[in-house]
Amino acid sequence: MDNLSTFILLQSVSRNKAANEKAETHEKTRFTSSSISPCVALFAACTPAPVPTTTTTTTVAPVDCTATPAPSVNLSGCDLTEANLIGANLTGANLSGANLTDADLFVANLTDANLTGATLDYATLGCFDDFFDSGCEGLTRANLTNASLRDANLTSANLTGANLTGANLRQANLTSANLTSANLTGANLTGANLRDANLPGANFTSATLAGVRSGGITGTPTALPTDYQITGNGYTDGYLIGPGVNLTGVNLAYLNLTGVNLTDANLTGARIFGVNLTGANLTNTNLTGASFENGSVLTGVIWSNTTCPNGVVQSTPCA
Repeated sequence: MDNLSTFILLQSVSRNKAANEKAETHEKTRFTSSSISPCVALFAACTPAPVPTTTTTTTVAPVDCTATPAPSVNLSGCDLTEANLIGANLTGANLSGANLTDADLFVANLTDANLTGATLDYATLGCFDDFFDSGCEGLTRANLTNASLRDANLTSANLTGANLTGANLRQANLTSANLTSANLTGANLTGANLRDANLPGANFTSATLAGVRSGGITGTPTALPTDYQITGNGYTDGYLIGPGVNLTGVNLAYLNLTGVNLTDANLTGARIFGVNLTGANLTNTNLTGASFENGSVLTGVIWSNTTCPNGVVQSTPCA
């Protein structure tokens, strides 16, 4: 091989070597940038790329407390103190948490309304059938769970199927109210008036009935608290008998009250006519001015701190 051929061969080898070194350098650079970036070095622990998150924001329209009363209206949490809602159609309305203190809802239609936690102290919610040919719906199936109805006027109110679980009905006037199938579990009826109320199917489980006034009650509740019963014999009908009840001035005639618990009951001025009280508990019972007539049976009665008809408190049989 001559000198020229040798030179050409050497130049070709040199160029190939340079090209190979350049290609190798490029491959290393490509591998480093694409395979391990942003890691510090090959095989180093890499921080995963953050996963995009999507945040959904739901905007709740504010309650318009100036809205015209109408079916399904939302007045939840509104201050409706002393509002005039006479005859309003509030069927299915949302009044949960609303303040309806002293509001006038006479003959208003609150069928299926949500009154959970609402305040209806001193409110008027009565509904008289005389105003309508077919009666009135009133509070039919209304949800009054934990509602406050202290001193509320519910005279002749229609509470058929209403949920009054945990409701505060202290001193409420439920005279002639229709409580058919109403749920009053855990309700507080201290001092309430149930005279002439209609109670078929009503549930009074764990309800507080101290001081309740009654008489003329119709219908049989599905449940009453322990030691309570409703009397009825054709002579004396519809009295709630049990601890702490208010039987002031009533006429109890020919009833069989054997073993009843009248602890803390108030029978001031009551006329107890031919009643069988055998084994009755009269602990702390107030009998001031009461009269036992026509052979009332008092055998085995528990006398303990009892106020006798003459006003004397004693733990021995009243003379």
